[in-house]
Formats: sequence, structure tokens, C-alpha cells
Amino acid sequence: MQGKLNIFQRSMLQWDEFHPYNAVHVVRFPGSFERARLQGALEGVLQRRGLTGLTLDPRRGTYHYRGGPEACPIQTLAGVGGAADLVRDEVERQLNLPFPRGGGLVPFRPFAALEPEGFSFGLAYFHAVADAESVMLLLREIAETYLGEPGAGAERPFPEDPERAGGGPGLLRFARRAAAWPAQAGNLRRSFRPPCREPRDLRNRLRLFSVGGETWQAAVRACRQWSVTFNDLFLALLLRALSPVAAARRQAPRRRSLSVGVIVNLRRHLPPAAGPDFGLRLGSFVVTHEVPEGLSLRDLAADVSRQTRRAKRDRLYQATPAKLALVRLLMSFFPAERRPGLIQKHHPLWGGITNMNLNSVWNQSERPQPIDYFRAVSTGPVSPLVLSLTTVGEHTNISLTYRPAVFSEQALARVQEDLLDMLRSLEAAA
Repeated sequence: MQGKLNIFQRSMLQWDEFHPYNAVHVVRFPGSFERARLQGALEGVLQRRGLTGLTLDPRRGTYHYRGGPEACPIQTLAGVGGAADLVRDEVERQLNLPFPRGGGLVPFRPFAALEPEGFSFGLAYFHAVADAESVMLLLREIAETYLGEPGAGAERPFPEDPERAGGGPGLLRFARRAAAWPAQAGNLRRSFRPPCREPRDLRNRLRLFSVGGETWQAAVRACRQWSVTFNDLFLALLLRALSPVAAARRQAPRRRSLSVGVIVNLRRHLPPAAGPDFGLRLGSFVVTHEVPEGLSLRDLAADVSRQTRRAKRDRLYQATPAKLALVRLLMSFFPAERRPGLIQKHHPLWGGITNMNLNSVWNQSERPQPIDYFRAVSTGPVSPLVLSLTTVGEHTNISLTYRPAVFSEQALARVQEDLLDMLRSLEAAA
């Protein structure tokens, strides 16, 4: 398998020059851990899908998987403390560990940890090669092969590539998108900049937690009653939780708003393409709000929803390639050591959100022992915090990846607690 790198992939390769740009997905299996069988399932699926022997050529903008057998050894975690702490520490380590960029790159690093009632299998991957949906479907195939389930190994396509899709955006939508650019630029000029102690320090820290039971049910009911999406609700929660951390903006003469990014899976919003594709097909847009004191969560979620509906209607996320290309061009005029600080200065995001509902693509409702799933994503020079939501069954696993050069441990503990407190308040109000 070979092809051209898209602009999102080229940008990620550029960000990776500053700090590893990785992501990690973790599957929690019930039952016993059989290392040899899992190793065979992993390597068999990678070989069957032709995802071995990757060569990236950023200068030419191409990638090539040569295929064939390739070792991808599973690291078994060991250490003091509980299994959950071991897995969290390993995910954080993998987010900060670079992948070698020479020829014959293996863009996956698997690991496993024994737990009291099963085991966790994690797959760290070089984010420039794949998006969350591609990797989730890869892990589903590995899991089904390991468990010997019917249909394992069948030729099921990966998500299709929207760049080969027919049906262009249309003149009206293109005009709306172009008209929205000045307003988006104005929003960023009114956005308060996150204070950063060291712009070149792009290390990642990680916090993991879950929301389930009556609290989760209350959040779902609130979305239904308020006519907002689950993603809208968590965008509002994130803005509200970040607001106390950014309290200094209240005294700012002009920059008094907060901006957060929204990652969009492009495959969900475009017509079907001609063939299967394993890769990275993402877009993004920005939500901005002043988050005034006294504004209810319901009203904030409604304001956020108006922005996200407009972005979806006009497909503003499809403008991401043009914006990234412009940023890459402008950054080429500055030395590498200055680029992270310039990105943060002129694109002042406080965080970003990525949302995946596993129930829509890997339903666990009929499985006697459901498989759990969570994921974490690197921050980078564009966003100092990433909120990753993964809904499985009737709970949502949440990771908060953040840069300690921007957020202290105490600040992130407050963000997490405020998020949970607001969710509990929805339950109390039900």
C-alpha cells in the first residue's frame, strides 16, 4: 500500500520534529492472557492488512508499506502498584517516546498488563499514519482473531478515503466557508493566550477517569432535553472547567474569550469513496466563548451547539487543509526553535476535544463479557490539552492529556474535579 501524504499528515510530521506526536488505544479483555496467541493475532493482522515495512518520505510527501512478515513484539508490563497505574504510566510514557523515522518504520508499539479479571492490551502508534477509527478497526480485528470469534480475518474494509469521494462541497457551501474565515480569525484575536513557561517544552502528562451509571445517564438525558449533542455538552463542560484556570482574562483589555478545538472524522461527513483506506483523514474547527460568570451550563451548551451546527452545516472543518498549508508556509520563514511559540501565540487554543462512540462501530451489547476501551492523544504545539472521550456501552472513558509547561498538576486536578462536579450536578438535578 502506498500513496501521498495529506496536509494533516505532513503537519503532524512537522510537529513530531518538536516532540513525539503519538496516540495510544487500550483494549481491556476479560479472561486469561495468552501471550503467544495474542502475538500471533497481532502480527497476522498487520501482515494480512499490509501494514508492515513503512517508509515515509516527507520531502516527496509519500508513504509506502512494503508488506510481508515483520516482528512487532508485545511488551509485558511489570512493576509496583496496581495494574491501572501501570497502564496509565505506560500510556503516558508511550505518548512521550519517539518512533524512529528511518526506513522500514514499524509505526506500532504493543504492550500488555495483567489485571485482576483480565488484561489490558495497548497499541501506541505514530499518529501521522492513522486516525482513531482506522486504529480502532485494526484493534477490533486483532481482538476477534485472538478470541477466535466468527468472521475474524474476513476482508472487511477500513474506513474509506473522502479525498477520493465524489460530490464536491458546492459553490454555496464554499462561499459560506470562505466568508467564515474572517470571523474565525477575529475570534482567535479575541482569545486569551494560555500562559506557557517554556514554549519548547512539549512533554505530555496524563489523567484517566470514567463516567458511568446514573451520572452518565443524566448527561445523556440532558443532551436530549437541551437538544445538544454529547460532544456539545462536553465542549461546554471543558470551557466551564477551564474558565477558573484562565481567570486572569477577566482583567484583559481585549482578549477575554476562550477557544478550544474540535477534531472531526471526515469520513463521517462525506460521500463514500471508491475503496478502503487505512490512514488519517481528519479536520478541525474552533469554538470560542467568553464563558461569563453566572451563565448556566444549559445556556453555554446551547451557545456551543449553535457554533458546532454552523461548522457542520458549512463544513468548516474541510478548510483545515488550506489553513495547515498556510501555517506550514509561514513557519518555513522562521527557525525551528521559534515555531512552537509562534503557533501558540497566533492560534491561542486552551484545549481540544476528540470524541469516539465505540457503540456505533463495535457494539458490545451482545457480548457476554464486554470489552472495554480507552485512548489518549498527544498534545502538541497547537493545543496544550486534549480531552479524549470514548463511549463504550453505557459509560464514557475520558483521558486528559496536557502539557505541564502550560498546566500545573494542581490546575489539571481542578479541571478534572470541576468536570466531574458538573456532571454530578446534572444527576442531582434529574
